Amino acid sequence: SLHDALPIWGAPSTPGTLSVTVSPFGALTVDGEAKGQNQKEFRVSVKPGRHTVKVVHPTLGAHEWNVDIDPGQDKSLSYDFLAAASGSISITSEGGWAEIYIDGEAVHHQTPWVVTGLTPGKHEVSLVRQGFTVDGGAQTVTVSAGQQAKVSFTIKKK
Repeated sequence: SLHDALPIWGAPSTPGTLSVTVSPFGALTVDGEAKGQNQKEFRVSVKPGRHTVKVVHPTLGAHEWNVDIDPGQDKSLSYDFLAAASGSISITSEGGWAEIYIDGEAVHHQTPWVVTGLTPGKHEVSLVRQGFTVDGGAQTVTVSAGQQAKVSFTIKKK
């Protein structure tokens, strides 16, 4: 209705709107009450005042905000679980530089380098350089959320 389209500024009971975007997806609770799950975007009407807003991903963890909503306010929140949960690997090589590959994909950098934004779990790190061999070949590295793993290789001229 037209009435809903016109905000009544200063009316203390006019609800606000909370827009929450999560990546890759998650479940949303507001003040402990479930508001949806397995979604990327949520729009929730909330009473003015302070609210505890929580998003949860089944494997990547949870994030919580305390937000103050004014009457009629539209507040947007967003959270990227992968960015927050990612880890990195510091890669070095003795005997010279080499091109770095993670899980078979070129990262377009040479050693020494820190590869960031990796999802938690096991990753295969390999080095490639024309005319060189890598002692022991590829190495599997376990990445933990928010942590930096370290791996070093020895390369030799063929």
